[in-house]
Amino acid sequence: MLNWKGYEWMNGQPWGVAHPDKNHVWYADEMETTVSDKGSLLMGINNISVYFEEIGHSKDFGCGCISTCNSFLCGDFHFEYKLPKGIHLWPAIWLSGVNSWPPEIDIVEGWSGNGYFCKNKPNYKRFPLFNNIHPGVFYAKDGETAYGKGYGSFGSDRATYSWLQKLDKWNTCDLIWRNDLVEVYYNGHRVMKITEKDTQHGYNILENLGKEMYICIDFAVGDNFTQNDYFKYKENGTPFIIKEFTYKSA
Repeated sequence: MLNWKGYEWMNGQPWGVAHPDKNHVWYADEMETTVSDKGSLLMGINNISVYFEEIGHSKDFGCGCISTCNSFLCGDFHFEYKLPKGIHLWPAIWLSGVNSWPPEIDIVEGWSGNGYFCKNKPNYKRFPLFNNIHPGVFYAKDGETAYGKGYGSFGSDRATYSWLQKLDKWNTCDLIWRNDLVEVYYNGHRVMKITEKDTQHGYNILENLGKEMYICIDFAVGDNFTQNDYFKYKENGTPFIIKEFTYKSA
């Protein structure tokens, strides 16, 4: 258990210590999640391979990952953080349904690569490292909420808001969650808005988000992450740092 910002957090996620997909990571214990003297949350990664009998395969990399012990209802969520440095990294701040997946609200989710050209901005400005950062949701369909059954996604998974994120500097992300509205902001700029009128495959998105959710923060790695990427990260990379979290109920 970890006490941070007035809440108790567990290491890993409520449903286990390893992602069921073969290529994904295991959720490292307190060796990769620490709190600095200034009260910031520091998350890292390791290359310790662990075999998980319950899912029948090994995970080559462990990551920092924590989840709140108590659940949250609609309200305002605010985070201040600094993105990590490295290749094929996958940091995220998100909400997950109690006792099931989906629902899920991704507040900020990022993937790092070698940079890209942002074609919808003037002069094709090049953004290094994080080539995709976005919010989004996963919702249940037909009452199916077990992993891998009856789910859909909605939001900004095909867009990227990397130009709204600062490297080596502090960023903010905000979630405004109401029964009739979900909005996400990056550094004060709105990047996602979902209302009662938004549907996907005939389903009302907001009705499928659930009423209680855990907060999850993790610093995972992507499927393309290699041992060479890990050694480069250990040499020149930086942790995922979250220095502030506040919540105000609606």
